[in-house]
Amino acid sequence: MAARAQGRGVAQRTRARGAAMVEFALVVMLFLVLVLGGFEFARMLLEWGRTVEATREGVRTAVVTNPPSGCDVASLECPGGTPVSCAADADSTLARNMQRRQPLIEPENIHVTYACSDTGMAESPSPVPVVTVRVEGLTYAPILPGLLGLEAGIPIPEFPSSQTGESLADLRGGS
Repeated sequence: MAARAQGRGVAQRTRARGAAMVEFALVVMLFLVLVLGGFEFARMLLEWGRTVEATREGVRTAVVTNPPSGCDVASLECPGGTPVSCAADADSTLARNMQRRQPLIEPENIHVTYACSDTGMAESPSPVPVVTVRVEGLTYAPILPGLLGLEAGIPIPEFPSSQTGESLADLRGGS
């Protein structure tokens, strides 16, 4: 009788240990999913922030440099003219400066728009444009699905940035 009671105690302890191992495995898996998901989310926000900074850098560069080739800013008629849009050149300062901030950006992702503004002198020979740089078509590739053999991509939203151009010729007396 005592041997039988002792055997029941061993079986109960074994079952309790097995249940604890299963619970531990479930809790560890849930914990790892939460921690690694947090890292992945933080990395995604980092890439989005880098894209925002790249567009800001791009619009600052576009304001002080020549427009991309094939972009006829001279055809911009103010007031009320149609904006002029163009793509960045592959070897331009604009593309290089933006890629320095966000390496995922390719020149075909960069779109520059020149539109009329209401600033500058009325007798100015050339309008002062509002320059907008927009990045589109970027995709964030999370690491975790790649480790599991899955392909996943999260599109990075467009981040346009605008700035009024400079009219330095007006400050120098029209020269």
